[in-house]
Amino acid sequence: MSIYFRHDEPSQNENRDPRQGTFLNRWFGVLVAVDSRSLGIFRIGLGCLLLFDLFRRIPDWGIWYSAHGLIPSTSEASLLRLSDDPVSSQLFIFTSIACYVAFTLGWRTRLFHLLSFVSVVSLHNRVTILENGGDVVLGIVTGLSLLLPLGLTFSIDSVRQKAAVPAPIRSIAVALLLFQLFVIYFLNGIQKNGPSWRSGGALELVLAQSRIVTTFGDWWLAHARASLPLLTYISIGIEIFAPFLLLSPWHSSRCRLVGLVCLALLHIGIGLAVNVGLFSAAMIVFLTLFIPAEFWDRIFFSAHSVTDGPGTVYVRRPLVEALSLVSGLAIVIQVSIQNPILPEEIHMSHSPFTRAIIDIPRFYQGWMMFAPDAPREDGTQICRAITASGRAFDPLNRAAIGYEGPPFEMLPRRLGYDQFWCDYFARIKQTSELHDPLRSWISSSDGTQSFEVSWISGGENQPSHAWMKSQ
Repeated sequence: MSIYFRHDEPSQNENRDPRQGTFLNRWFGVLVAVDSRSLGIFRIGLGCLLLFDLFRRIPDWGIWYSAHGLIPSTSEASLLRLSDDPVSSQLFIFTSIACYVAFTLGWRTRLFHLLSFVSVVSLHNRVTILENGGDVVLGIVTGLSLLLPLGLTFSIDSVRQKAAVPAPIRSIAVALLLFQLFVIYFLNGIQKNGPSWRSGGALELVLAQSRIVTTFGDWWLAHARASLPLLTYISIGIEIFAPFLLLSPWHSSRCRLVGLVCLALLHIGIGLAVNVGLFSAAMIVFLTLFIPAEFWDRIFFSAHSVTDGPGTVYVRRPLVEALSLVSGLAIVIQVSIQNPILPEEIHMSHSPFTRAIIDIPRFYQGWMMFAPDAPREDGTQICRAITASGRAFDPLNRAAIGYEGPPFEMLPRRLGYDQFWCDYFARIKQTSELHDPLRSWISSSDGTQSFEVSWISGGENQPSHAWMKSQ
């Protein structure tokens, strides 16, 4: 049975122009309505992103997802806990690909959307030390969008059911996702209140990070450094003020398009300059969900020419609306807990049920990217491993970037790590439960006889004191 139903509204009062009526009526119409064509484009983008997320993990699968790798187990909810032998891993990979493809194409959309969500949660929960903001956003968006009918347009389901109608969708779930989008940007913006952001020097510090800077970011730092203070203030301004354009009840379509374009350009710039995993791509896909109907009318066709009538909308069933409200409550509670800029007086506590909504799929809400201050320390982990013949090599950076030379004596200007190695190197020293797997993994590399792992910082001629040694 469908989780939404058609509702014909012949009354002009019920289907009036959202620009008419009271302020609250206009605002409510903006918050709860989304165009079904935007849902279709969003589904396609989300499905492609899920596929990319899986494919980027496969080359180092044995390192991150094997019992003999660097992260042999997890305490989080994940299907990959059940078995990590090669056959089970291959079965999981191929099944996930099939689910993602079916979801992207919109074939039995609700079923394969749910299975895709289980898959992505399993992937992320198995390796939480590697998690960054992009992974969190991808999980949240995949989960919360289960409350929306993503198969209405641009899908096999719509062709089979002859239901490809660009009608508006009205649901509390739309407001929930819009609130989530607003929270991500606004809290990221207002919590950038450290000295480097106030002085305009934050982006220069970010681009000086050898672990995350891209070739383009390195070039910009070298040739356009003078523009970085202005870009620092522009980026904060977009994060703080553009989300309000998405909520505007006045000229809502134009304001929303301006806000979406500004935020998309911000993410394109971030993605070109630094490697932050899937964050920029996930946020751009998230933005497509809120493209207004007027945009699609100009490109494809007028909604009123093909819908079942001028008063046709699609309304979610009460159970789904109730789930939207409960999920929203859980997210509000988590926002109040995880963001230090919010006063303690508004902090709330979870019930066991709302805690499960957050913890199991990891819908965490601490939005503080490069906040409150930009990172000032740059560095990476190196491993000085010695073989029986006396050869020195670095198995960690060989696995991370294919480096075959002797261990670094000085920090290179750009390391070229992917998200996983970048986050692993940043967190492994503080993650004591993974020290023994790291020690075993290094000891099994190329006949290693002895080794030591150190953090090497920028500007130093020698590595810092070794924090791990062979036994």
